[in-house]
Amino acid sequence: MRFVLSLLYFFILSQSVTAQYEITGTVLDSQQKSIPFATLRVTKQDSSFVKGSTTDSTGLFCIKMADKGDYLLYISSIGYIPSKVNFSLRDRKLDLGTLILKENNILLNEIEVKGQLFVRKSDHVQVIPDKQQVKHAGTGYDLLNNLMIPNIDVDVQTKKVTTFGGDVTLYIDGRKADYREIQNLRPKDVEKIEYYDAPTGKYATDIAAINYVTRQYRSGGYISLDGSQYIGYLNGDYNVATKLSHGNTAYTLFGGYEMVDYSGRKRSSDEHFFFPDYQVERVYNTLEGKVKRNQQYGQLNILNRTKKRTLSGKFTLVHNESPDNFSSGIMDYKGHYSMSQNSLTRSAASGIMPSLELYGNFQLKNKQYIETTLRGSYSKNKYTRNYKEDSYESANYTKEDFYEMMVGVNYGVSLQHHNSLTFQFRTFYQNTSSHYSGDLILWQHLWNSTSLFYVEYNQSLGNKFSYQVMPGLSAMYYRLHGDKKVVQYSPRLQGRIIYKLAKNQQLFSNILLANAFPNINVLNEAEQTVDFMQVKRGNPDLRNMTFFQGTLNYSLQMGKVNANVIGFYLYKNRLYYSDYQLEGGKLVYGYKDNACSHTANAVLSLSWKVTGHLRLKADGQFTHMNYYGGIHRSINDWTGSLQANYFWKDFAFAISGKTTSKILDMDLSYTRQPASYRISAAWSRNNWRVEAGANSPFTRHAYFKYRLDTDVYSMSQRSHSRLYQQNGYVKVAYTFNFGRKTSRDWKNVNTNINSAILKVE
Repeated sequence: MRFVLSLLYFFILSQSVTAQYEITGTVLDSQQKSIPFATLRVTKQDSSFVKGSTTDSTGLFCIKMADKGDYLLYISSIGYIPSKVNFSLRDRKLDLGTLILKENNILLNEIEVKGQLFVRKSDHVQVIPDKQQVKHAGTGYDLLNNLMIPNIDVDVQTKKVTTFGGDVTLYIDGRKADYREIQNLRPKDVEKIEYYDAPTGKYATDIAAINYVTRQYRSGGYISLDGSQYIGYLNGDYNVATKLSHGNTAYTLFGGYEMVDYSGRKRSSDEHFFFPDYQVERVYNTLEGKVKRNQQYGQLNILNRTKKRTLSGKFTLVHNESPDNFSSGIMDYKGHYSMSQNSLTRSAASGIMPSLELYGNFQLKNKQYIETTLRGSYSKNKYTRNYKEDSYESANYTKEDFYEMMVGVNYGVSLQHHNSLTFQFRTFYQNTSSHYSGDLILWQHLWNSTSLFYVEYNQSLGNKFSYQVMPGLSAMYYRLHGDKKVVQYSPRLQGRIIYKLAKNQQLFSNILLANAFPNINVLNEAEQTVDFMQVKRGNPDLRNMTFFQGTLNYSLQMGKVNANVIGFYLYKNRLYYSDYQLEGGKLVYGYKDNACSHTANAVLSLSWKVTGHLRLKADGQFTHMNYYGGIHRSINDWTGSLQANYFWKDFAFAISGKTTSKILDMDLSYTRQPASYRISAAWSRNNWRVEAGANSPFTRHAYFKYRLDTDVYSMSQRSHSRLYQQNGYVKVAYTFNFGRKTSRDWKNVNTNINSAILKVE
């Protein structure tokens, strides 16, 4: 026995002494991004196999060798051209430095190198646009729409990108961009798109993320003009941008003007008020209505980038104005009141907001990075509303000063055993001072601070299995002047398990325990008159809502077909919702938070590249939603959508449509949205692009239907607007390049002006 133990000891010792050489290095792509889990194979000069390994989640590798000598290192990864490196091992340690793999399916000088369009990477899906998709896209939205990524819905009209579960967060070269402001991104400058359907790292708090990876230029510039005009009502959007690149620094100036002016907004409703001693029925029909608004913005963007750091600064000025919106109609009362009244509602709003944003991303030693964001803004807002029913009149006037600041810090480090650690901290501060006059005389000062902290740990076990654990804490502080400070703490937890069934298949399960805070514009004591029978009131005592979410997602990339199947469950506690009470002969429309809800969904999304010219995408979804506790509501709904694109030479033709859908809103109403469809044709050549299209061209009246039933109030309503009727549009865009061609920048302009004013919509 002693002999056996001695033999085993000397065997282990000899092995440890023999394995005294090691080679290290990093595998990156042409954009200096790490390639995780690339396959490594060491052979002798005669190609006889010696040892195999893989890179870790950050592209690093360390291979221990038994003997010195001359060797070959073969490197390969899906979506990249394999590479071979000759090296001589003489010393105990050899660092091969940075090794670059080139993509095997990129577009070079308009020549298409065919490969798989969707490639599953370790933490995202890589999508490389083909020649047709790039040529027939004028904006970042158009390109994303042409790609037809399963479970991604792109509305090029409203500039919204959504997925099942909410909004998609958009990035350009890893920097967050407002998803409504990708309009100026030039498709020919996009090398690839990274779709994070199971976000980790800096994207971990997003529902889903899209990152545009662009080509970089060091000189030259451009001037860009684009405009769109709707036919059927007045709606125009005009923009100009100019950019100059010099070395590592780029300067970009944006400006734009948008206006909307239309009439024909119609509404008919039947309401019942159930007072203890009597009832009132009211029937309303619109006689005339008009909507008018405009917006102007400007932004100066300075960007300085090197391999180790990125710095940017943005100064933005936005002005919004709705000078005169009105609606007139007839109110017929029955029951306790028996009369016919002419009603008139007029409202106006304006706001101006300067803002400054500073951003920095620093690549540190030992595969560490730190990312910082500082953003501050000031808004000066005004809101007026006047309502009249014959002898009854109501007036509300509000002036507001709104200050906002956000600080965000992300720190990440990649460790040595296929794992990584990320720390995220964000804090939001809001301070508003509002003066109400008219029916309500009130000065209100509210400050609000929300902080979020996360620690994320990612671990890969082999090439197929990985998991993520992300505990966190959120804290909210707010105080109304004259009241006590309210402090609310909530733990947060997110966990994810990812299993790669094959190179083109992935299954991941996600759970999330989190919380959400009420909107600041309802956390107040303000009260606004709606009409002769109704009053809207805020609630400063709303608590934070907690929720649990579970998701099971299967994705498949198989040649020309891509599929997504999703199962989803969501539970909400302390759900805030609209509350209806009777006080002093009026219906008071307020807010409560003593309800719960269950939501279950099943989603199937398919995209198919039928030919080089024809692409199809189809989506189907079933939704079940149930409110209970303080309220009782439920809904079941089936929805579907279809999209088809056809490319021919310089022309592109598209048609898309969505079925009707039902929604259970927080105001407890059931909403039925009408079906919609869209057709378009576009011509693209050189720096010109012209597009013409029509929305619902054969539908004369697309109605939204609303239904609400409570113990004290019920309502049924039909409404339609010029925005959702048959209309057409024309878009024209032109870009003039000077010097060397440079990448077209993006309008990362947040044109929303925040407000805490309680408004009657």
